[in-house]
Amino acid sequence: PGDEILAAARSTNADLIVMGRRSRGRVLPGVLGSTASTVLRESPCPVLIVVDPPDAILAEWDASDSSA
Repeated sequence: PGDEILAAARSTNADLIVMGRRSRGRVLPGVLGSTASTVLRESPCPVLIVVDPPDAILAEWDASDSSA
């Protein structure tokens, strides 16, 4: 996916790439997935990563703890 995003950005001369990132389980909020990392490292333009609000991440984490 990262390579496809980069190719689209290059072919359209994008001014900005906006990507979403969702937390998965207990992944630390500062850790990015491989797609976001690829785009950030190789992008021809600025990249904005939109993340879940901190309370949504913590709520998801708390919900997974209650079933343990």
